[in-house]
Amino acid sequence: LLCTLPEHTHTDSCYLPQEPAKQDFSYDDTQLHLRVTVESPQPLPEGTALAVQTVDADSTLLSASASSGAEQWIVRQLALVQSGEALDTAAYRMTAEIAVTDAVLQPLLGQLDALDEAAPEAETGVTLAVMQAGDEGLQELDSATISAEEAAPVFTVSVQSGTIAVLATTAN
Repeated sequence: LLCTLPEHTHTDSCYLPQEPAKQDFSYDDTQLHLRVTVESPQPLPEGTALAVQTVDADSTLLSASASSGAEQWIVRQLALVQSGEALDTAAYRMTAEIAVTDAVLQPLLGQLDALDEAAPEAETGVTLAVMQAGDEGLQELDSATISAEEAAPVFTVSVQSGTIAVLATTAN
């Protein structure tokens, strides 16, 4: 309380601003490591969980992409749920740390050797792009290109409930 007025009914302006409530959720599978931090004005309802579902990569959402090299899509549907019901996350700030696993990278990195032999002067690497589905299709949030000697980056991006995608492609 920061109010110095004599007795009255206190309003929001009488109180110190509160730090937003934070809660972390983790998800791992054979392709992806995902850690989502949710900041909300009030603590999340008890029993809130992160629901992650695998989505078919050949959905019409992804058909607009064209690539000259090998590619692998990793698509997940994210939602915060309580008792099986999806929560409205519009008032929440959600930040995701996203990393792809070696199981995704190794086949693509293995193809780099063949590309190096075919065109030794070309810059080769694996490009990872993190995207979120929005009203206008997929929006790229971040990307990086790594060589065979580099570790996969951990992307930290703002997300919302809905579809996120990681596209791993060989760059040549």
